[in-house]
Amino acid sequence: MAKVGRASRNASLMRIETITADKTIESAESGEVYLLGTANTAVTLPALKEGAYFKFIVSATIENHATLLRIVSPNGKMEGLATVEKTGGGTDTVLVHSTVASHLVFKVTSSASSSNGVFAGSTVEIYCDGTNWHVQANIAHKGTVTTAFAAS
Repeated sequence: MAKVGRASRNASLMRIETITADKTIESAESGEVYLLGTANTAVTLPALKEGAYFKFIVSATIENHATLLRIVSPNGKMEGLATVEKTGGGTDTVLVHSTVASHLVFKVTSSASSSNGVFAGSTVEIYCDGTNWHVQANIAHKGTVTTAFAAS
């Protein structure tokens, strides 16, 4: 039992990894936080496992490429919700939703232009219930981008 007046302390730190090239995540890496700051980098999730969890944080604005973010499930559907908001001129808050069994990819794409991109601070969290990957994303962007769940 905690003593009154004593602050609680989390003795463990989150494991952080920066991704700069294509990466296939291993099952044992569940719970890690991944920093993304490189365009055209594909991240492949591990096999479905109940309780698996991954968080992706855009650490630097990703721009000037057709593929800005790409997270792939090799063997289970992805479903969930992404809130996408344009910042710095105009508002186009969009909710992107998926519950289709054939959706194995969460991606953000645009034309290869420095005026289109995903801002640092955007996040994607992915949880597994053993059958599906559940996605919750908050994407802040500039210019014109497309956020989608897709079959490939």
